[in-house]
Amino acid sequence: MHKSFVAGLIAVLTAVALSVQAAINQIAAGDEFSLALLADGTVCSWGYAYYGELGNGTADNRNTPGLVSGVANITAIDAGEKHALALRSDGYVGGWGYNINYQLGETSQEKWLTPIMIGGISDVTRIAAGGYHSLALKANGTVWAWGYNYYGQLGDGTLTTRATPAKVLGLSGVTAISGGWGHCLALRNDGTVWAWGYNGNGMLGDGSTTDRSTPVQVVELTGVTAISAGGYHSLALKADGTVWAWGANEDGQLGNGTGGAWSYSPTPLQVVNVSNIVAIEGGTHHSLAIQSDGTLWVWGDNRFAQLGDGTFVDRWSPFTNGLNNVNKVVGGNFHSLALKQDGTVWAWGWGDSGELGYGGNLGEAIPTLADRWQIPEITINGSAGPVSLSAGNTLSIAVSLLNANDSTRNGDWWLAVETPLGFFFYVLPGYWTVQPQSVYQGAFFSFGATDVLSLNTAGLPAGNYIFYFGVDPLMDGAVDIATLTYDSVVVTLTP
Repeated sequence: MHKSFVAGLIAVLTAVALSVQAAINQIAAGDEFSLALLADGTVCSWGYAYYGELGNGTADNRNTPGLVSGVANITAIDAGEKHALALRSDGYVGGWGYNINYQLGETSQEKWLTPIMIGGISDVTRIAAGGYHSLALKANGTVWAWGYNYYGQLGDGTLTTRATPAKVLGLSGVTAISGGWGHCLALRNDGTVWAWGYNGNGMLGDGSTTDRSTPVQVVELTGVTAISAGGYHSLALKADGTVWAWGANEDGQLGNGTGGAWSYSPTPLQVVNVSNIVAIEGGTHHSLAIQSDGTLWVWGDNRFAQLGDGTFVDRWSPFTNGLNNVNKVVGGNFHSLALKQDGTVWAWGWGDSGELGYGGNLGEAIPTLADRWQIPEITINGSAGPVSLSAGNTLSIAVSLLNANDSTRNGDWWLAVETPLGFFFYVLPGYWTVQPQSVYQGAFFSFGATDVLSLNTAGLPAGNYIFYFGVDPLMDGAVDIATLTYDSVVVTLTP
């Protein structure tokens, strides 16, 4: 498992770069912050942190990915305006960040810098974070909501802001949910779409601009397989691969070739120039779609280059920005993220708070690789672990970097083992010390792709041994908490 190196290496750190051997399963984008769900069930975050959006215990911005504190077994994530939600494998929901409207399900604090459990909700299969409200879809097909309710976005028939999840009225058989700034969408198993909350730009799709505190059916829309609520507009993907949009259109985010001040549509319109679409995503004022061949199509607001075409010109109809092999895409307020099929994350748009994750604080007008730094891997006797063997056997320890592009980057690398007697650091063949120091400084693996060493376990007490391999780009010979990343393997020695 990759975390931020050093449990008791000096005590176990909590900050890390997005350097994970495990694949990235999901991405999410909020207002100037970003999230990634790793296949090992942990979550990384980067960007703006004043309200606790990064969930790492600080209010300090980060321009490279780091681990969210204390979460494990996560299966889904979502980002709201300034808060984040995470769904655990047991059906419970947690959250962190801004809580001014109780969107984290409690009333005692305006912001939470680390994740908290949201009470009153269980058996959840999907989550969605709106502007200042939150949604959960339960296994029985019902939808529950909590947080800000000024426009009726909780769907409970009232305008009362709530900390405790309330059941959205009149919905059953729901298979997907999505939250916009002040409105919500739900997809039912019959292919119909339902909406509630703010409707000032017609984003509920019922032909009016009247806010609704209970769900209404989006008109003239059937056969839908996916939905996405943008900030003030809505998107739907039909089974035939066409995309439909309604709501605000000042920036051309409906993708029908029109736009301009006061432009909107209270009923669905077909997005032009796209077909064979397999995924859709609404940003605050822009839209994104993935075609079946993996190409990315974008349209709408481009003031901050969130379309990634190298310009700052709004687009009123879809075009491809050149990114291909895309697996997933998300849109934040003024930035966008894409997860490619090779597991890399690409980002573009506004970047002043570090939300692009490449290590800088400037925006990018074209897709830029989010900084993965070095991706360390350690195996024991050819296994990523856990490993069990009898004392007296020889361990073969192999370390490598999974990203070949990192092999020439400068830095330190560390090898350590946590034993029943404490922590020890490998320095030279046959020599381990309790003093933390790097094994190697310079270009990573300039001497080869891997380094293999042996350790005879004769005389070692039985028990668990955790071997750590970490890399640090600072190359100063010191254990640097914020930049050190690691992989580990558990070895159990039996008598």
